[in-house]
Amino acid sequence: MSDSTSDKSLTLFGITNELQEQIDRLMNPEYFWETEADNAQWLERMQELEQLFSKKIWACTWYLLSKESNIEMISMRIKQMEALLAREKKNKESFKQYILMSMQRMWQMEIETGNWKLSIRDSKSVHISDESLLPEQFIRTKVDKSPDKAAIKEALDSWQEVPWAVIQINSSLQLKV
Repeated sequence: MSDSTSDKSLTLFGITNELQEQIDRLMNPEYFWETEADNAQWLERMQELEQLFSKKIWACTWYLLSKESNIEMISMRIKQMEALLAREKKNKESFKQYILMSMQRMWQMEIETGNWKLSIRDSKSVHISDESLLPEQFIRTKVDKSPDKAAIKEALDSWQEVPWAVIQINSSLQLKV
């Protein structure tokens, strides 16, 4: 009944749409088959579409699994690169301290060549040895406001009137291998 070349080019979306159209057609009380052959053709097409749907879902699931694998591999590579970056930053800081210590030991506050200039700059910062001993005047308090979603959900679940919030249903695809 169907052209297998056009069926192969159907996307999951296209197959789903055609299946839904066929189901809607069946559910329409105004629709009737002229002959038993029409009924047989419809049934044959539904079976073809169901097989195509299953094959497409299978193929899409393999594609999804390959994406998950790629994400895992990229995440692992990012962690490796972050570790490498952290090591390089630490090495850079260690080497800066090495140069600083050497210049200080030789009382060299500045070294200049034609290409670059190194100099020692002193800066001041406050170091607090024990925060528990600070008087109140030296403590800054931060206030962080955020909605208590658990309390709001509880109110909605107990049918309290909460006109500024609703429970939203989010659907997601779960794949277990």
